[in-house]
Formats: sequence, C-alpha cells, structure tokens
Amino acid sequence: MFIISKINILRRRRAKENEKWFCSKKTQYAIIKQLKTRPHSGGVGGGNLFLKRLEVFGFKSFADKIELQFNQGITAIVGPNGSGKSNVGDAVRWVLGEQSAKQLRGGKMEDIIFNGTEKRKKLSFCEVTLVFDNEDRALPIDYSEVAITRRLYRSGESEYYINKGACRLKDVTELFMDTGIGKEGYSIVGQGK
Repeated sequence: MFIISKINILRRRRAKENEKWFCSKKTQYAIIKQLKTRPHSGGVGGGNLFLKRLEVFGFKSFADKIELQFNQGITAIVGPNGSGKSNVGDAVRWVLGEQSAKQLRGGKMEDIIFNGTEKRKKLSFCEVTLVFDNEDRALPIDYSEVAITRRLYRSGESEYYINKGACRLKDVTELFMDTGIGKEGYSIVGQGK
C-alpha cells in the first residue's frame, strides 16, 4: 500500500507541475524497486511520520473515551463481530475529513454520534483525535507531536483542530498534502472494499 501511495504522490507532484504522467508497467516496476530500496522521505518536511495514538469519544459504538496506542511495527485490532473494529477505521477516515455519511456506513452524519442504549443516554457530540509523532518534521509544522481533532455536534456543526487550535478542513488537508495520508489514502481500507 505504501508503494501505491508513493506513486500517487509522484503523480500529484507531476500534475502540480503541469506535466503529463505517462507510466508504463516497466516504469512502474522500476519506481517500485527504487522505493523499496530507499527509506520513505515522509513528504514535504522529510523524515518519518508515525501514528502514535487514536483517541475516540462518542463516535459510533464508543460511548466512553478510548485511547489506542500505536507502537512501531504492526498493530492489529481483533474482536468478535459487532465489537467495533470497523468503527476504528471509520474514525480515522472521519477525522481526516470524510464528508460522506455513506462512506462511514451511516444514513446521515448525525448517525456517527453514539445514539444511546437502554442503560445509557445518547451523547450530544463525538470527537476523534489522531496524534502523530513529528520529531523528524515530516509535517511542515513546528511541533514534535501533531494532534488532529474533529468534533461533531447533533446540531450538525463540525469543528476541526490542529494541536487544540481551531482550524478549517482545508488546513488539515493542506497539512497532510504530499504525505499519502488523507481520507482517500490507500492506507485506509474500509469494510467490504
């Protein structure tokens, strides 16, 4: 997935420079071989970008605040059917700017807010935060840790934050430009895809 993502980054850079990208299979294999032998530069700022943790509150089935720590290597989320495994992927896609409730397996955006049970009241908002390690300055921002937060209220109002400072969706999108990270990124594979 990283390799496909890197090729898309190259395609976007070429498109920005108003050049056409003609890429035969032979050229793609050469690019893939070159990328496999070289460490990932991490985008605009250089360096590596690591996902440190995901914090979720009130999103779909997560009524209580949860925090998932991601260490280097592979992290697997396992559990029985209906335990909320797919909701973790949906939370990542949503915090990165997904606007379609259908893509999040809902009918309307309000459906992603915890709707209550027999023993618990429904919540008035939900919030998801993605925290990245930016020690290597892979993102063009002068912080060693970058937290992206999105909050949605039942009224339909949505808020975005970068390191607890209010911002726009456009700011979040621009921050991750040329990194391969985003709601359309190949690194996010949804259920049934």
